[in-house]
Amino acid sequence: MAAHQPMGAGMISFLKLLAGLFAILVLTYAGFYVMRRGEWTINDLTRKANEALVTQNIIGVTVAFEVAPMRRVAHLDGDIPAAQQAHALEIVRAEPGVADATWGGGTAPASTGSGAE
Repeated sequence: MAAHQPMGAGMISFLKLLAGLFAILVLTYAGFYVMRRGEWTINDLTRKANEALVTQNIIGVTVAFEVAPMRRVAHLDGDIPAAQQAHALEIVRAEPGVADATWGGGTAPASTGSGAE
């Protein structure tokens, strides 16, 4: 019987290279999966927020989420009275998964009155 010979240094280097390439492939796939999942989450939240507004008969409001899906902040905009703006913000904030909602340039409407404008 032939004696078992240890692996050569070249073979060990080759295996390390293969392990490194495998790790890069796994991390790349995981990164792309997370990005697609984030986009799906934003699209789903946008759809739900729009549906909730239409259900409450608030028409003419644009809902957009930040690109960073971890924040989940809705930005609303539209030419409606301040009271309806406040109501729209409440509706969107109540949606599961939405962290916060802002109006226009990032602030809530100044008035939350009865809407007599």
